[in-house]
This record gives sequence, C-alpha cells and structure tokens, in this order.
Amino acid sequence: MFASREWSLYASKPKAGLRTSWAVGQQRSTYFLQLPLRYAIPFMTLSLVLHWMISQSLFYVAVRVLVHGVERPYTGGKDRGNQSFETLGYSPIAIIMSMITAAVMMVAVVGHAGRKYAPGMPFAAASSAAISAACHSEDGAENL
Repeated sequence: MFASREWSLYASKPKAGLRTSWAVGQQRSTYFLQLPLRYAIPFMTLSLVLHWMISQSLFYVAVRVLVHGVERPYTGGKDRGNQSFETLGYSPIAIIMSMITAAVMMVAVVGHAGRKYAPGMPFAAASSAAISAACHSEDGAENL
C-alpha cells in the first residue's frame, strides 16, 4: 500500500528519484523495515504490546496443597479442595485489551487502504515492468 501510494504521488509531486534496493545516481534506497518510520514505529509498538498482552491472557497455574509438610497429589476426584492440581488460568482484562489493540490495528490498516491515490499515474503497485514502462519514453530516453 505504501509503495503504491508513493508511486501515485510521482504524478503530482515528483521526488528526487525512485526507491530501489541498491540506489544508483538520483535513486533513493528503500525504507528501513519497508515502511516510513511514522508508520513503522507505531505498528511495531502496537505489535509488541499485542503480543505481550496475548502472552498475559492465558497462563499455567499449579496449586500445591501441603498437609503437615507433605503434598497431597491429585487423585482424579471431583473434590479438589484438599488435593494439588494444575490448570489453565486466564485474564479477561488482558483478553479484552488484546482484542481492542488488534481491532485498532485492523482499523488503521483498512483506513489506510481506503485512501485515494493521486490522479494522473497508472496503477502499478510493485510491478517492475509497469514502473519501467512509465519511466521510459517511447523513443528510449529515460525520464528519471
């Protein structure tokens, strides 16, 4: 999405040169993390927070019951009150916050995808053939 948007902006606001993997001459190198930093840093931060909250949502719980210093192992009965056992715990707050964070990230991506491209430039996405055709005139002279 970001590469397509930058490509469409060349029609209205030409920049110094195309972004390439290995810049030569007036070309520019690619973005670090493949995104402009104003988008990469918030998304990386939200991703880090989301993964941390998901890790806090479910957790292992081991309850050890000691009677006079001796552990009472779980024997499979319904009464766990005086027996040790293991189970899976969960945190509703962490689950809800994970869902909210994921929803915010999805809304941001969908919102950015809905932005209009600048008119005047053919839609090329990341097609190197279309970009090459747009950069060269019919007589073979390079425009950029």
